[in-house]
Amino acid sequence: MLPFKAYAVKFLGVGPGNHEFKFMDQYRVQFCIEHLCQKGCTEVLNTIHALEQNQTVDETVDLSSEEVQAVLSELKSIMDIYRD
Repeated sequence: MLPFKAYAVKFLGVGPGNHEFKFMDQYRVQFCIEHLCQKGCTEVLNTIHALEQNQTVDETVDLSSEEVQAVLSELKSIMDIYRD
């Protein structure tokens, strides 16, 4: 899991000289990721597919678009471990 500052740089384009910062609650993102992962690989893959299609899933309804993108990116990173 990336620390909050890394999320801001990676997903929001925040960097030196860029003061357009949008708040992202890393705890909500982490909770969502952990909740989805507890459902198993099949459900995580289904969630990744749905989020890539810009569909809403129950676990991400209350998240901002930036938080949803952070969840999607982290889920993809997690599932990459299992790919050959």
